[in-house]
Amino acid sequence: MGVAIFGINVRKRMTFSTIILIISFIITAILAELDTSKWKGTFIILTIATVAFSSLFGTTVYLSSLHGLSSIFPKEYSQAVQIGQAVCGVFTAAVNVLSIIDVQQKMKQDRDDDQFCSESDEEFDHIKYDKSTIKRVMYITRKIWPILLALFLCYIVTHMVYPSITTRIFSIHKESHGPLTGRLFIPVACFLVYAIADLVGRIISGWILMPNYNQGLSLLFLAACRFILVPLFIYCNVQPRKHLSVKIHSDVVYIILILVLGLSQGYVKTLTTMYAPKLVHSRFKEATGAMVYFCITIAYIVSSLMAFGVSAIP
Repeated sequence: MGVAIFGINVRKRMTFSTIILIISFIITAILAELDTSKWKGTFIILTIATVAFSSLFGTTVYLSSLHGLSSIFPKEYSQAVQIGQAVCGVFTAAVNVLSIIDVQQKMKQDRDDDQFCSESDEEFDHIKYDKSTIKRVMYITRKIWPILLALFLCYIVTHMVYPSITTRIFSIHKESHGPLTGRLFIPVACFLVYAIADLVGRIISGWILMPNYNQGLSLLFLAACRFILVPLFIYCNVQPRKHLSVKIHSDVVYIILILVLGLSQGYVKTLTTMYAPKLVHSRFKEATGAMVYFCITIAYIVSSLMAFGVSAIP
């Protein structure tokens, strides 16, 4: 957010972040080819440092710039960015499922099971564009706070349970040893179904604009309603569990909950990213897009911390 508001050229920001990502990918590829058995500790430190470096100076700067740039254009551009990210999620989940199937087939052929490891603009008249960053941020926040809060709550709910809780929910029929109730249950029922639902939610947000962009409180209420999903997931077949008993003995209900989680996440998130730039003066659209991404980043951090507590409840 800071780099967008302080006025660094968007082309320079995106070029810089792309170079950082390329360098990080090269380092990761090199480390993957090296024999690290004798320096595992150093390897872990280098890997974590590379991830942190690429996330901070690569992904964060690039996506912040991309959200800011798309915010300058009509809402369809913001939706396109969200759909593109969702398509990547579907592709990743599908590749994960296919790779597991391929590994299982090779395991059967080689009998090598032990080797496998899963895992309004009036206010603008009183604010000049060249005024301080703080005043600009306050102006934008005053205009879009319900949208930002709705986006924040949307991510909080999703990442409190996904994937920390959802990946611990096993099929009720696991003992049948079927392909979809065993090792493929979580990759398919959790990751793939969620990714597809998230994509569908982002797509339909371009057709169904309800609530409208000037109904921020209604959108905030819709995002807050998603909190009901948290206890519902907790009462599914989460394993291991110490404190609460399983109340939802159904794989179908679990898959429906994943569908609702993904659909509502994609729908609410895309609406917020499309609506926020419409509520501010055109000169502040890029900064608004960057603030939206900054809000997402903060929500990721907070929800990740909250996930530790939620994971201990079952």
